[in-house]
Amino acid sequence: MEEVKKMISELATQIRDDMRESNKQLLNEWNTQLKEELKTLREDLKQARDQLQEQNQEIRDKYEEWKRAKEEIGKRVGEVESQLDRMEREREEIK
Repeated sequence: MEEVKKMISELATQIRDDMRESNKQLLNEWNTQLKEELKTLREDLKQARDQLQEQNQEIRDKYEEWKRAKEEIGKRVGEVESQLDRMEREREEIK
């Protein structure tokens, strides 16, 4: 009977040890997979950030171009209005 208890105890110990080792292996595999996925996600994030920075720069450049065009149009409108005023005065003087 003692031998049976000893065998059961040894078997239970062996099963626990095997389970621990199996769990360690699973955790190591999951950890490795997660590290790889994290590495991939970081690379994807870096690429996305770089693309956004490029797009932001393009938008800034276009905005600056738009501002310059708006200022130029404003100057031209001012010049045309001045010419129209001058022409109106000349027309009034002629009358």
